[in-house]
Amino acid sequence: MVWPTLNLYLQPGDLGQAGRYSSLVLPAACLLMAWRSFRGGTLLVTSQLVVLRGIYRTRRIAVDSLRTVDVAVGRFGLLGYTNEYLRFFTIDGEVVEFKEFHSRRRRDPKRLSAVQQAAEFIGGLIRAG
Repeated sequence: MVWPTLNLYLQPGDLGQAGRYSSLVLPAACLLMAWRSFRGGTLLVTSQLVVLRGIYRTRRIAVDSLRTVDVAVGRFGLLGYTNEYLRFFTIDGEVVEFKEFHSRRRRDPKRLSAVQQAAEFIGGLIRAG
């Protein structure tokens, strides 16, 4: 039995303008995602602003607009590790979960994790402000 074959040969002009720039778009997108992944999961705190920098977007929340900050527990990764992450409650009722900044729960209750330390610091700013 003979199988029918489909002979497709694309010439450089067949894709139009998209074909010309496709060799630039993919490497540029890869570089952008690599840059954002290095900066992802970053929490920057000043006296007036909390900056949540994830892989896909950066959120800025004014300290004056925060009602409280909480440490929540969730499952992360392919194996489902239980980690802590930050959850922000704003004055207007919005809940912002920042799961990019997470850490494992400490077995020793005297030692605070990085997430707990950040929550205490931001909570102190909210109470002082």
